[in-house]
Amino acid sequence: MGNELIRALGFEADIEYHQALDAQAIQDATPVLSDAINTASVAHRQSRILLVAHSKEVTATAHTLAFTVTESATSGGTYTAATTSGTLTASSADSVTRIVSIQRNPLKPFIKVTATGSHADIDVLVSATILFLANGV
Repeated sequence: MGNELIRALGFEADIEYHQALDAQAIQDATPVLSDAINTASVAHRQSRILLVAHSKEVTATAHTLAFTVTESATSGGTYTAATTSGTLTASSADSVTRIVSIQRNPLKPFIKVTATGSHADIDVLVSATILFLANGV
């Protein structure tokens, strides 16, 4: 969904995003970790949270790539697995996009996104975006 469609539907002010993982080529056996994202900020407090994770294999071999979402009470604290709906594992020789809902945890409002693959070749492109959707969207 492009910005034009969001504007046409009147949702522009109701959707915010945070680029968790910039598009990058990774050595996919080495985890790539996002910065901490505060889901309890005033702007995001009443929003649903979605993760849009994308992986693209740049060789002809299918490899497994897993995105994980972790949560913590503080931005620099200990992170544990967050509750999501849907699968975050991609196994493809092409391009895969996963969209999952992240369950809000008021006791652990800071989240991080991690991408980890199954081997040591540098042949996977990844990106991940967190969307904050107002409840009416």
